Amino acid sequence: MTRVLAILLLALCPSLFAQKAKKAATPPPTKPPLEAVDITKLPEGATQLDLFLLMGQSNMKGRGVMPEEPKRDPR
Repeated sequence: MTRVLAILLLALCPSLFAQKAKKAATPPPTKPPLEAVDITKLPEGATQLDLFLLMGQSNMKGRGVMPEEPKRDPR
């Protein structure tokens, strides 16, 4: 009987003492998030601009199904 009572007490203790996690306060901004710049001029000391556009679909759900046999690609 004491084991059952001890197990029951241990099972209930975390729920009795659990507190909601407090959300951290975000500090107020010290300056505007964006600064206006002249995009027609390159930064000082730069002779060219390399621009990489990384675009695509992100499929992070992991719901795709893989066939048992891979299909032959006719290309």
